[in-house]
Amino acid sequence: MCDEVERQGAGKAPTPWAGLSDAAPPREISALGWETAQVTDSSLAMVAADDTNGIIAVSAPALELLGYDDPGQLVGRRLVAIIPERFHQAHLAGFTLHLANGRSPLLDRPVTVPVLRRDGDETPVELTVEARRLPNARRVFVATLRT
Repeated sequence: MCDEVERQGAGKAPTPWAGLSDAAPPREISALGWETAQVTDSSLAMVAADDTNGIIAVSAPALELLGYDDPGQLVGRRLVAIIPERFHQAHLAGFTLHLANGRSPLLDRPVTVPVLRRDGDETPVELTVEARRLPNARRVFVATLRT
């Protein structure tokens, strides 16, 4: 994203989000100092992402809801992998604003949104996202999905 800001600051045209990889950069999850079992062992449909917008944990009920068989199919991908394309730009803008200035209109309150399943279908869920600050100044975002 910083590269895009730099490009546009230099007067170049914006690069469309469509077609960009949803693979997250490699990360060392243990470096976060956060226990993924809080999500992976949950009986609720939960997805956790770090402050780079990458999925770091997913529960079995969330895998089922999203149509995946194995956590490895989602862990390491960007959150946009489960967000319909028409909402990518809004998600990235909101995520960036939260990280930049703490703006958080959707945190800790249920909202109904569509999620993108592996097969390309969308399903509406009630989503509640909680931000957890970590001692190392990093953040983890834990979403609970209810149908």
